[in-house]
Formats: sequence, structure tokens, C-alpha cells
Amino acid sequence: MNLAILVLDFESYSLEGGYFNTYEICNNCNSNLPFDIYIYEPLDFGGIIFKCSQTNDTLFRATVVWRGIGSIIYPSYFLPADTFQITNNVIPKPDSLELFEYFLNIDKSTLKLKSDTVWFAINNLDIVIDFSQELFKAGIFLYPPSVGGFSPKAAKWIVFLCR
Repeated sequence: MNLAILVLDFESYSLEGGYFNTYEICNNCNSNLPFDIYIYEPLDFGGIIFKCSQTNDTLFRATVVWRGIGSIIYPSYFLPADTFQITNNVIPKPDSLELFEYFLNIDKSTLKLKSDTVWFAINNLDIVIDFSQELFKAGIFLYPPSVGGFSPKAAKWIVFLCR
């Protein structure tokens, strides 16, 4: 399985960086992204972990802090935004796009509208074009590093591309 993770600023939707890795192919995965998601509610400190359903590899891990600021733990590094070239092609948002929202109570229709803007911010990147050359899956996670006083300046959009 090929996996790309793109990180965008919550307010401006600008790309901040990205990550790419390969994992064992998921043989018995369904139409959804092959993730097992573990939520740790932030009583003071909490977090979220996305693991590969087939191999149990950690794909994404981040902390969430009550009235503080958490951080992305894994991946531990991201390629800079200028690594990802903009193309003249545009890939439409997949019908199967999964939306992940935990820790905040955002109306699903609002999240869906915002996901359109997130997708528009990345739909012409070379890595999205590459992934679209074969059947791929995509997901968007609204990552709030803080809760109990949501900080839009610290929040991120996390986009998962998987094939």
C-alpha cells in the first residue's frame, strides 16, 4: 500500500508539508481506508492513532491537549510544501472521500463543505495526480491539537491518500 499524508493549515488551507511511505498491501480491505483508529479522550492529555488494519503499523499519531497545544508525533518529519509541484491537471474529489472528526462537535454538513475547500487546495498537486492514476482512497481528518478552547491557529487538515 502506498500512503501519502498531506498537512494543511486549518484557516488558510495552505499546504505545510507531506509524507510518503509504502506498507504491506492490504489484501482483505474493503472500500474504506484500511485504518484502525484509536482515540484517547483528552481529559488533560489525549490523542489519536491511525494504524494500518492489516499490519498494525502506525500511520499517524498525534496528541491532543485540554487547554494546551498537542503535536503530531508520527510521522516525525514531513517534506516541505515546495517539494510538491503544482500541475495543470485537476483531480475531482472522490465520491468515497472519508471524513474524520474527533474531539470536536462539528456538524457533518459543515465538515463536508470544508472538505471541498481542503480538496480544492490539493487537487492539482503532482502527488494527487500520481495517486489518481490507479484506484485510490482518500480521507480528511480535522486535527485539533487543543480542545476545551479550540485554537484554529493550531489546527490542521490532514489528508490521507492511499492505494
